[in-house]
Amino acid sequence: MSRGSSVVGQRWVVKGLFLGMVLLYVALFSTLTILKHEAFETTAFDLGNLDQAVWNTSHGRILRLTNIEGVDTRLAHHVEPILLPISLLYILYSGPQTLLILQTVVIALGAFPVFWLARERLKSDLAGLSFSTAFLLFPALEAANMFDFHAVTLAPSFLLFAFYHMERQRYRIFLLFAVLAMACKEEIPLLISMMGVYLALVKREWKVGSLAIFGGLAWFLAAVYIVIPRFNTQGGSPFLSYYAYLGDGPLEIAMAIVTNPLLILRTILTPAKVKYILDLLLPGAFTSLFSPQTLFLLLPSLAINLLSTYSPMSVLEEFHYAGPLVPFVIISSIYGVEFLVRKATLLRLDGQRSVHLFSGLIFLASLLHHHYHGFTPLARHFQAPVVTAHDRLAHELIALIPPEAAISAQSRLNPHLSERERIYMFPRIEDAHYVFFDVTADSWPIHPNDERALFDSLLEEGFGVLASKDGYILLQRGLPDAQELSSEFYDFARVDSPEIEYPAAVDFGGVLRFLGFGLAPEGKMTGLSLYWQALTPLTRDYRIYPFFYDDAGRIIEDTTLRPMTTALWYPTSRWQRGEVVEMKTLPWDVGDDFNVGLGVMGGEDWRAVEDRLPLEVVTSTLVVSSSDQATALKLLEVRDGRPVTPRRSFEPPSIPNPLQADLAHKVRLLGYDLSPAPLYLGETLHLTLYWQALAKMERDYTVFTHLTDKEGRIWGQKDNFPAGGTRPTSRWLVGEIVVDEYDIPLRGDAPPGEYTIEIGMYDLISGERLAAFDEEGAQLADDRVILTKVEVER
Repeated sequence: MSRGSSVVGQRWVVKGLFLGMVLLYVALFSTLTILKHEAFETTAFDLGNLDQAVWNTSHGRILRLTNIEGVDTRLAHHVEPILLPISLLYILYSGPQTLLILQTVVIALGAFPVFWLARERLKSDLAGLSFSTAFLLFPALEAANMFDFHAVTLAPSFLLFAFYHMERQRYRIFLLFAVLAMACKEEIPLLISMMGVYLALVKREWKVGSLAIFGGLAWFLAAVYIVIPRFNTQGGSPFLSYYAYLGDGPLEIAMAIVTNPLLILRTILTPAKVKYILDLLLPGAFTSLFSPQTLFLLLPSLAINLLSTYSPMSVLEEFHYAGPLVPFVIISSIYGVEFLVRKATLLRLDGQRSVHLFSGLIFLASLLHHHYHGFTPLARHFQAPVVTAHDRLAHELIALIPPEAAISAQSRLNPHLSERERIYMFPRIEDAHYVFFDVTADSWPIHPNDERALFDSLLEEGFGVLASKDGYILLQRGLPDAQELSSEFYDFARVDSPEIEYPAAVDFGGVLRFLGFGLAPEGKMTGLSLYWQALTPLTRDYRIYPFFYDDAGRIIEDTTLRPMTTALWYPTSRWQRGEVVEMKTLPWDVGDDFNVGLGVMGGEDWRAVEDRLPLEVVTSTLVVSSSDQATALKLLEVRDGRPVTPRRSFEPPSIPNPLQADLAHKVRLLGYDLSPAPLYLGETLHLTLYWQALAKMERDYTVFTHLTDKEGRIWGQKDNFPAGGTRPTSRWLVGEIVVDEYDIPLRGDAPPGEYTIEIGMYDLISGERLAAFDEEGAQLADDRVILTKVEVER
């Protein structure tokens, strides 16, 4: 095969890989975003808003929406004329899925100009494949793809097409894509103006550069000073409040940036924002820094994000705000590598090899960063959205709502009902004929208590319960006789076969049994899942009180301000005997070092110990402990984010030296381990004892360990509560195995020879030893168990 044929074949392979990668991206992210929607992880802000605006547009009501109080058009917040042609797609299929798939397809198309630009600038198909891969793996772009739908997320691809055709001097096509990009959001025209500056100063194309500069500025100013004030009742963009510390409008803000650089530096040079910038440049292995003339194009959007007082805007990989920055990082990386290759050539290094080297570096850097921060199965924290039976049940209830009816729906239910003329974000009711919410979901923007109170007030105002299942409540106006929630509603709190992380059986007052709990970390937040049973029919409501506290006993977080949903909707007086009830705390940031406590009260004041139910630990997989007259239970100790509380064991381990000694029919010594043997003068004897509790003990007994000579004189001794005092016998459960270790120092004046190791238990207050028996039941002399003899040598 000729060299020419080999090159052509290689190009076809690269093109095939590239097209396959683009198609795979479309298939994967279309699936993930739709799954996320079907799993009710999309929200009113913004998929619900945009779906309603596009749906209304397709029905002749241009960009109308009702989700936001005081707002009746999308233009009151953002200028996104791209939504007008997008509404035509609803002729083919009307639904949020159309927006999600469109967003994914447009993002994927951005890989084409990246491929072309890298291939042409670096004269390498492999470079094109490497940079287009880096683009599609860019976590900030994938985050924008996954976070509902936003018109601005379409802009990165339009900007890339615009830049590519600008470089090819196809200025009409450049202007077409520039207009498409600007149509995505009112801030994007500033990026087009920056591209105009690049055209004028770098490319010396003054005519088209000036058109881009002034056209972009005119579009931006018209959007911010004319369009948004015309449609917003506040007379301006509500988002300008994020920059109020800099001035009252865009021009004042721009002047502040120029005239007060120290304030700008103090705002930007924080650890979090410096990390934001570094993480933004990392997928390109920082090669973008070698092309400042293209990297500076992202400055408007970067400043908008970093100078905002709205913290989500300076979060790189969770929301959509960083999307418009990605094209310029990728472009600058291409140009930066081109610069580095030129320098390598001047040093007489092979140019093609340098291209492959740097392309490989870009690929590895983007892949590594994606592994830690990305949203595909290649990322270590990847989790595909899961559609549950609870999610599918919501669709059954949605089917009961007429499509033309006005409705108030909770944030995560909202995008599934947004294709109607009037929809309100719960708790706004307005003229809604139906109200739909899920008590198991985040109640934002109202407090759980207020959600419960609103439900009660709506019943008083003439709403009735049309349907209630598994935590969902569907209310209809004009059903005054339907005031009761169905038994099926409480299914959200009932668990048939719970999978409990830390099982237990702890009885409170003989009326409630605690079955165990699970720790539920969510990022920096921590929550608990608690499982309960009623032991008898309950006629009153007890307050289940889990709490987080520090080592000084100060409560860090409890359920006073953030009550558990189950407690609000399914109080203990409704519990059926024997059913398992799950209670979840609302996640909260309690730090990395904390303790978890639990109690049950008849009243509301935890400080009133007399109002608490006494507890008895029947069994537990963790070594839990009680305090405050056995009314408070310490469940768990966490250090550096990891549970450190030891687990209980009921299965005997492998014991080197088994025994069957009995101490007062309360404790059995199963055996021991010993090292070193023989023992040299000056060494410490390490002894491990294996105990098993035969009965519940009310007292804390002390273990004695003696090293005696032939005359019975003690030359080494260690007496203390088991496990260094951490496992007092009063807390042992029947059948539990306790591993108990001792380091017994030998007195310095001990003569060499044979010594006997003897152990036992005694009451520290009275000094009385527990009666010791051998495996045949004969009582042992002096109530001591002789383990073995050990030789002490010099």
